[in-house]
Amino acid sequence: MSREAFKHLGEKEASSKQDRHCQMNTLEAEFTLTEEKAKIIADSLELESRENKNERSKTKVSYEGKKLNLKIESPDLHALRAAVNTYFKWIIMGDELA
Repeated sequence: MSREAFKHLGEKEASSKQDRHCQMNTLEAEFTLTEEKAKIIADSLELESRENKNERSKTKVSYEGKKLNLKIESPDLHALRAAVNTYFKWIIMGDELA
């Protein structure tokens, strides 16, 4: 899978549930895979994101057809970077193994 597989990276938005002075950093990425791989990887990563009790970042994984969607939010840029690195590595590994 090439690095061009994702479309949209990093935008800041104010969190409506938190203090207006607290900025949420958001990364949204879309990967184009086969339908079967998108489902397998999304199902696997969804389990991980539900089990992750990390309060520094929140992750949502979904798929639609051949598109695997990843959304990570964190007020902390360091935690966002760590989560992005981890999930991208898992997606690449899933693509190679599935």
